[in-house]
Amino acid sequence: MSSQNVMVIVLVLVGAALGAGYIIGISRSDPISVPEGGDISESSTEVLEEEKGEEELLPARPFISRETVEGLYYGLSYEAAAEKFGFSSDESETEYEQGVQGYTSPYVIHWHVWNNEEGSRVRLGFIDNKMDRKQFIASDGISEIPESPHTDVKNYGKILGMEGERNRR
Repeated sequence: MSSQNVMVIVLVLVGAALGAGYIIGISRSDPISVPEGGDISESSTEVLEEEKGEEELLPARPFISRETVEGLYYGLSYEAAAEKFGFSSDESETEYEQGVQGYTSPYVIHWHVWNNEEGSRVRLGFIDNKMDRKQFIASDGISEIPESPHTDVKNYGKILGMEGERNRR
């Protein structure tokens, strides 16, 4: 027997085994019950009503307040923030920053956004999975939390109390 004949026989046996497994699997599945008269429109409506009832049982999403966001510590991980809020973010995006030559290296900020039902949003920026930026944006679109001082690169000297250090040397 040639190797081609052996290969054909093996493939036929494998196909037969797979086909038999498929047929056995179909016969074990639960049959669909059709009401008397063959009208399935009523039973499908009942299923939709049952699913709708299950959705109504879901708890309402917790509201994330401005005070909650202000209380978050810088350096918090995304997972810890999502756990504190009670659900994962609704949106995410990345932003590349080149940094300031001579001061900072390039970095990527991973922004995660949580939307409140009344229209306000919480926006947290993570660098290397550590929270570096936080914003609470009210439903009117105005950010109510000022940017953190360490993100104000142009005024590092003022922030750190080193204003005029170069002139003293």
